[in-house]
Amino acid sequence: MYKEFGNIDALMHCINEDKTISGIHSATAGRFPVRFVLFNNFNDYYDFVGRLMDNGVALTSVNDWLDSTYPDILINYVRLSEKIASLVKEKETTDLVIAPFSELARFYDNKVNKEFDAIISTIKAIEASQKAFDAKQRVYIPIVGLEGKMSRFFTDSQIYIWYFKNQEAQVNYRLILTNNTDYGVDGLAHNYSIVRNVNEWLRLWRNQQMKPNIICTSRSIFAFAEYAQPDNAFDFVTCNSCHEFLIKGLGLKLEFLSHVGTSTSHWESLAKEINAISFDFKKFFNAKFDIHALAGYDVFIKTWFENNSFFDRWLLVSYYIEKFCDTGYICAALKEIKGYSNVDIAQALLLTIFDLKDSEAYIDERREVLAYVSKEGIVLSDGIQKKLEEKLIGIAQTLGYSTALRYFSLVTNVEKALVIYWLGKGYIQRDAVKELYPDIYHYLGRTFGVKDSESKWLLSYFDDYKFAKVANSYSTKVKNAIGSYNHDSATFYSWYNSFSNTRTLLNNRKDIEVYFWIDGLGFDWVPFIQYIISERHNDNYYLNEVLAARAELPTKTDINKKYLQLLTQREDLPKSGDLDKLSHISRQYPQYIIDDLAIVRKTINEILNNNPGKKIAIVSDHGISFLSQYLPGFNLPGFVSDHGGRTAIAKKPTIDNRYIILDDNKTLCALRHNSLCAKTHDGCGCHGGCTPEEVLVPIFIVSSQPNASTWSATIEDFEISASNPVVKFKIKGVPFDQTAMVEYNSIEYQLNAVAGDVYSTPHLPLDASAQTILLKIGDKSQTFNLKLSLGSVEEDLFEF
Repeated sequence: MYKEFGNIDALMHCINEDKTISGIHSATAGRFPVRFVLFNNFNDYYDFVGRLMDNGVALTSVNDWLDSTYPDILINYVRLSEKIASLVKEKETTDLVIAPFSELARFYDNKVNKEFDAIISTIKAIEASQKAFDAKQRVYIPIVGLEGKMSRFFTDSQIYIWYFKNQEAQVNYRLILTNNTDYGVDGLAHNYSIVRNVNEWLRLWRNQQMKPNIICTSRSIFAFAEYAQPDNAFDFVTCNSCHEFLIKGLGLKLEFLSHVGTSTSHWESLAKEINAISFDFKKFFNAKFDIHALAGYDVFIKTWFENNSFFDRWLLVSYYIEKFCDTGYICAALKEIKGYSNVDIAQALLLTIFDLKDSEAYIDERREVLAYVSKEGIVLSDGIQKKLEEKLIGIAQTLGYSTALRYFSLVTNVEKALVIYWLGKGYIQRDAVKELYPDIYHYLGRTFGVKDSESKWLLSYFDDYKFAKVANSYSTKVKNAIGSYNHDSATFYSWYNSFSNTRTLLNNRKDIEVYFWIDGLGFDWVPFIQYIISERHNDNYYLNEVLAARAELPTKTDINKKYLQLLTQREDLPKSGDLDKLSHISRQYPQYIIDDLAIVRKTINEILNNNPGKKIAIVSDHGISFLSQYLPGFNLPGFVSDHGGRTAIAKKPTIDNRYIILDDNKTLCALRHNSLCAKTHDGCGCHGGCTPEEVLVPIFIVSSQPNASTWSATIEDFEISASNPVVKFKIKGVPFDQTAMVEYNSIEYQLNAVAGDVYSTPHLPLDASAQTILLKIGDKSQTFNLKLSLGSVEEDLFEF
């Protein structure tokens, strides 16, 4: 039978009446001693059990029936019902209260197997022995919060159910369930009751030690938690992940951390750094990263690269998006980020702009951020680079190449390749890439270092060679110069013999402390290396001299290495970098340009870094030509090829203007870019022949002291006539690495060294309105006044 009570006293009165019952109903009451007593809160439950015990009722705890060896094994409903039946029989003359019962029974499967119903039906049918009947034994089983499950028995006349339904508002216990973990969160015990197994769970209720919030990490309870509903005493919070535990379980305001790219490991790492007593994410974040003003994107990107762990970067991105992402490019990019590697952020920063409506508004911020990213040497996949390339080409075709350059960053290889390709095609000019790609800008800078006026043509030749190399074609200017200065043996030797080899130039130098040899470094690298060393002025590295030397013929390493070794009288002359080795590997245009720029930069900086305060000579054995790949080989019969046909052996060679014959009368060196035998492979450099880029090598003298940088100039004659429109200057102290220039009528002209300290302009197009000329050397200039004699115009007497 089912009864409800409005207060505890009424319930206890019923208990007493039932215990002393007589008359017609006493037989049934005595035959079935089990009484199920329902409560909707634990306070009433504890009050009830306490009153029973005060009245001599014996308490039996269910957890005493658990196997102590396996404290987290949930006793099944059959065994529990057997234990209760056995207890009732054993204590047949004693009144019993069995608790906690519902804290175990609530987890029995009543969805499929109806285990809860089964145990209730079994227990209610327990019959008293004759002794128990005579003693009017009563067995009380308190049940808390299972009104829904027990309701199906309310109409059962063969069961005793008494329900104290307290009408006062009750606060349910909050049960936070996890699968055997608290995720390493510190300080949980301060605000939560912690239960690790079934045994601790049952003891918690017996000892009345629970807090309103309970964290239960029992595997068994977690596994059977789905069967506990409905329940009007507990609010269950089942946490299947660390993310759910921190947010749903502990109630931490961390929802903003849930975004694309978040992984389980991130949450678990965060949990280990949380103290649940007083966790404040802002304070935690500021302390962790030692920053208190993250709003600037420059601070964000710097912090990103200072913290390599994906966990740290996850926190950084999440917090930045939450607090500062109202506007700005980096915010738009971070919302598209798919992970926390350098590749992920580089991809987002590179590509997001192409999907924004007002992309021009974000270009400056994107450029600044990517300038920082580019220093990290991040390598993106071919797929990402291909997509970026398509976007950049699309902008160039629709908005023009100058606009497209604004979207470049040089983070990727494909961007560098596009810059070189567009330079080669003439779509953009060299000045347009000075800030964007300074390495290629300075590589294409004016060549200097040849002092002899008869050999000055080599400076313009090397400039033409470099542009042909970048243009991936054999230019007319290079062809004409080679046809003239390498026309035959005589013309070649006329300029070749005006240079000395490296050993001769440095033979008596006592000031050089260390020598370094870069294999394959030609004279075309002079302006680029000057630029690299100029970047190190703050570290007290200065380029003091650049000398031009010739390689011995044929221009091969084994021929020239022995002369270099004589500089130090050592066979182990330090060798840094190896352009030679790479030049023989077929590489796609313009990859070999990109590679070699990076190698030269790295090599020069390594030499400087390892030799602070020393006077250094950087030398080379020979140069490399990349133009032979564009021309067919001569395939001369009977010639044994060496170094790709740049040099060859022939038994009885005849005089021919396509090659020179060395003193052994069998070794031949190509005068032209056409190799003597088969064509040079595409994408390969070569050496061994007689072209200027193979023959002429630089010598760089570097020290910790700068050269004196003062120069003085006078004009030889300020009166300039139309018949000889040339201005001459006498200039003293021109720095070796500077080119003397003049500006006349807003046009720049390069001065030519005549003799000694005398320099002259080319023929100038005189203009009566332009009466001054500006001399410029480096960052200094001087203005001179001119007096022009343009002649008079006679009146035509026959004009009508």
